[in-house]
Amino acid sequence: MKKYIIVIFLCFFIAFPTYGQVKTDNFSSEDRKVLTDLQVNVAQMDVKLDEYQKQTQLQFDNIQKQLDNHQTFLYWGFGILISFMGFILGFVLWDRRTTLAPVVKEAEELKRRENKILDILIAYSEKEPKLRELLKNAGML
Repeated sequence: MKKYIIVIFLCFFIAFPTYGQVKTDNFSSEDRKVLTDLQVNVAQMDVKLDEYQKQTQLQFDNIQKQLDNHQTFLYWGFGILISFMGFILGFVLWDRRTTLAPVVKEAEELKRRENKILDILIAYSEKEPKLRELLKNAGML
């Protein structure tokens, strides 16, 4: 039995040779300095990244403000353009009415005068048979 215990005990120490060792620090002072420098560099990179993000955000905000200004300019421009077109349309309609009113009045006056002349000719054609014949041929009687 003692043999078996000794064999098991030896197998245990052979199979796990590092289990019983004390852990030691394998880092040298140069390694620690390199790690410290890396930590400082990473911290500086974080600060630079934050600054870059702030600058980028400011640029996007400025671009957004410029787009808003352009949009406002377009709204005003189209508003003025549409208002001007409405004014032109109103002016054209008003001008047409004011231009046509005298023409219509003059046409009515000419029609009235024509009717008077025709009445006079018909009345006179009752006394003159030649005139009556002419008016019939012209289709006025």
